[in-house]
Amino acid sequence: MKKLLGLIILCAFIGHGTQAQSHLSEDEVKSLVQLKSDLEGTYQIQMIDTRTLPSVELTMFKTIAELRDSEEVVYHRVSDRMRIKILPYKEIEKADFVPLDYYTFITSNEIE
Repeated sequence: MKKLLGLIILCAFIGHGTQAQSHLSEDEVKSLVQLKSDLEGTYQIQMIDTRTLPSVELTMFKTIAELRDSEEVVYHRVSDRMRIKILPYKEIEKADFVPLDYYTFITSNEIE
């Protein structure tokens, strides 16, 4: 049942992504969806002072991969209400690595 639900969500995401980002070719969309899957758990979308669910363009996953540092956590500010926490390679390569949730809600007081 969980696999079926996951497949439905993935199909909806892909369908939404291709419509919302019509400037991308089908191959680019497939590549970015694969990149999203590869990066899963190594970044976290943080919604700031809002309970709005996050929505990101597929091209953001390329940005996440490009911004990842080897030693330090990187915070990429997308908007006033959204930033992305990107874990460093040194952390995600640890044997006891625990993947991050896809998104979380934080307050502006929690921002360093």
